Amino acid sequence: MNKPDEIRSAPGAPTARPKNRLRGILLPFTTPFHPTEELDKEGLRRNIRKWNATGIVGYVALGSTGERVNLDERECAQVIQIAREEIPRN
Repeated sequence: MNKPDEIRSAPGAPTARPKNRLRGILLPFTTPFHPTEELDKEGLRRNIRKWNATGIVGYVALGSTGERVNLDERECAQVIQIAREEIPRN
């Protein structure tokens, strides 16, 4: 029988579960745009600040709800940079 910290997997694959399990809510967020279809950087900052006050433990940027397909590489980098800058320091 497997120990609680082991999982079954294909031969040769790692079998130990990660020790630092994520706990809590990770919010997959949407990416706001201006009516001109430009990335709304300040809107994104406002949204993240609001979400930070809700008790979530983190967020998922540029997922299927994050409009990744509508952003170029520069805009994707801006979304990631903004999200990182808004991580609470406590």
